[in-house]
Parts: sequence; structure tokens; C-alpha cells
Amino acid sequence: MKVLASKTKSILLVLILALTTGLFILFNPVERTAAVSNMAGRIAYVDLWVIFNYHPEKANAEMELKQLAQSMQVELEEKAKGLPKNEQQDLLEQYQSLLTQQERDLVQNIIEAIRKEITEFAQEKELKMVLDKNNVIYGGIDLTEEVINYIEEKYKEAAPEEDNTAEGEVDVVEGFVEQEDNEQ
Repeated sequence: MKVLASKTKSILLVLILALTTGLFILFNPVERTAAVSNMAGRIAYVDLWVIFNYHPEKANAEMELKQLAQSMQVELEEKAKGLPKNEQQDLLEQYQSLLTQQERDLVQNIIEAIRKEITEFAQEKELKMVLDKNNVIYGGIDLTEEVINYIEEKYKEAAPEEDNTAEGEVDVVEGFVEQEDNEQ
């Protein structure tokens, strides 16, 4: 009877130890950087729009659009003087169309830069695949924050070389993308 009780206690102790170890491994908070550095061959996802909103070029694009809108408004007001209402409306629609197209182009250039930066990040981390968050139902690792940090570091490193604009002047988004393409 003592042998049976001893074996039962041993088995119970081993089960408790295994359960505790399993729970510890399952719920142990692992540093994100350690998790990122140890994910070769894994599938991950990012939220492109969150990255877009944090992208350093977004502020430049917004400033450029604001300046363009202001200059177009002044030009529109000058050209519209003395024109009939229907011609003023046509002119306004032309200017709005131009401004909308410029905004689309700037956004597209930033998205292309983001995709390139995500590809570089994924290659460095040896990821198998990176998807947009909107295309993921289950699984994968969310690397949005890590990609934002990667892009910010990349821009900090490039800032001294690129910061040669006059005060009040805005770098054109295409200029940065072209410069990156020329470096390779």
C-alpha cells in the first residue's frame, strides 16, 4: 500500500511539475525583440494603415499638399475673377481634380516606400511571408510596431544626409524614393 501511495505521489508530482512548466512556457512574457529575432521562416502580418500614419514621409506629404492647396486657392481666386459662375465652377473642379491626383500620387509613393521597407525588414528577419492585417483571419505575428521602429531608425540614419532643404521648403516624396533606388 505504501508503494502504491509513493508511486501515486511521484506521478502526481511529475504531473504538477509538467503542468507548471507548460503553463510557465505558455504564459511567460517573452520580449518582442527576442521573438522577432527568432522567427526565421515564420509568417507575420502588419497593419499598413497604422504604418502609413506613423511614416515619416506622411508629414512631409501633408505639408506639401497644404502648401499646394494654398497656392492653388490663390491662383484660382485670381483666375476666377470676372468669370461667369459656370466657368468658375469648372475651374474649381479642375483644381480639385489636380489636388486629388497629387494627393493620390503622394499616398501611392509612401505606400510603395512602406512596401519596400517591409520587404527589407522581412528579408533581414528571414520571414517566410508578411501579409496585411486585413488579409489575416487567424495566426501569424503582428509586426506593425517593429516595422514602424525599423522605418523610424532607417530615417534617423538617413536624416543627416537628406536634411539639406531650405527652411520652409519641403522634400518631395518622390525624391526620397528615387534616392533609395539609386543607392542599390
